[in-house]
Amino acid sequence: MVAADGFTFRPDRPADAIIVNAGVTRLSPAWLDALVMENGGLLVPLTKAENWGGFLLITRQAGGTRHYPARFVHHVGIVPCVGGRDSAAEARFKEALVKPR
Repeated sequence: MVAADGFTFRPDRPADAIIVNAGVTRLSPAWLDALVMENGGLLVPLTKAENWGGFLLITRQAGGTRHYPARFVHHVGIVPCVGGRDSAAEARFKEALVKPR
C-alpha cells in the first residue's frame, strides 16, 4: 500500500517508527521487535484506569540488550487498549506518578 505522501508500508520490513493509539499499562515486545535495529522509535501512551498518563518514547538500540532508552514526552488522556491492561503494572505506574522527583 502506498500512502498519499509516497511512503510504502512493508510488513516484511522493520519500521522506523511505531505510534500506538490506545492506552496500555504494559508494552508488547512485538512493537519493539518490529522496529529497525538502530534508532527505531516507539511512541506509546502508558495510562492508568482513569485513561490519563503519559506518552513514553522508546528508542531501540543495536545490540543484544533489551534495555532501551526511554523518556516521557507529554501527559496524555486516551482510550484504553483492550488486552493491553495489567492490574499489577497499573498499580506500579500509578505509584510512580505520585513519587516526588
